[in-house]
Amino acid sequence: MSTLTVPLLLAQTLASFKNRVPQLDMISLDARNDQMKLGQQTLAHVRTLPTAGAYGANGYFSNANNAMDLLVDVPVTLDQHVHVTQNLTWLATLSDQKIDVVMEDAAYVLGKAVIDNALAKCVAANVTTTEVATVANTNKEILSNIRAKLNVNRAGPIRYGFVNSAVATELDSDPLITSNDQYGQRSGANGYLEWNNLAGFSRIMEYNDLPTAGNMTGLFFDPRLIAVRTAVPQNGFALAQQLGIPTVANHYVQQDPETGIALLAVTHQQPGTLDMFLTLALVFGSAVGKQGGANLSITDRAGVRLVTA
Repeated sequence: MSTLTVPLLLAQTLASFKNRVPQLDMISLDARNDQMKLGQQTLAHVRTLPTAGAYGANGYFSNANNAMDLLVDVPVTLDQHVHVTQNLTWLATLSDQKIDVVMEDAAYVLGKAVIDNALAKCVAANVTTTEVATVANTNKEILSNIRAKLNVNRAGPIRYGFVNSAVATELDSDPLITSNDQYGQRSGANGYLEWNNLAGFSRIMEYNDLPTAGNMTGLFFDPRLIAVRTAVPQNGFALAQQLGIPTVANHYVQQDPETGIALLAVTHQQPGTLDMFLTLALVFGSAVGKQGGANLSITDRAGVRLVTA
């Protein structure tokens, strides 16, 4: 069995973000390791495409794109401070495989909180373009209609979709989707349905916790629709060290080099029982559609809500 260390547990948790919460790859995620506090206003950077220019009098310096203009600033309020606290007293008795599962579950809970917070803001006020269809009539033709609306709105070329379980079931019964020609789209043993490269969308996933506000049954978008900013929760450990005040807990900060997500880990031992606890925490906020303000790359034009009425 590997020797248990907090950095090792943090590394296992961060690695699991990519596998257990694949939806994070579909949005504009601006993750950093700076310390910020709940309610603080900040900016998330969202990528935009450069423009091609004609060769001019200044050669290749003609029509140059300013690199700063390729990252659009979107205002975000860090309105969520979430954590998962686990009793580690018994963890050393588990096998390495069981420890991996425990940390993967912690990553899933934290990552899902980020996704659910953003999806809750995908309401009519922020994403105004809709496609109306009953659940029973949702099929590949409806997906094609949504693709066309995104084209009219000049959405980006890489697009994704979330649908609830009822809509996913209907799509799975459409012969145009489940035919032999679409064999590669089958989900196999995965309990949640998923389609790749279907009707102009790179990935469409069943997401049973999709919000139902405004009779929404699906959401289709390019990554610029949803901007998420994450940070490390502001804490008093540095101030305590500066003032020479003994702390009652240890803390660690670790950042995943691929996703950029950084977590604060706090460890402490409870007096009396002597149980040992590990808390994993982060702060985050999101902005969806029109919440991005005047930045055209993050307006509601980047998404379409599928609704029943």
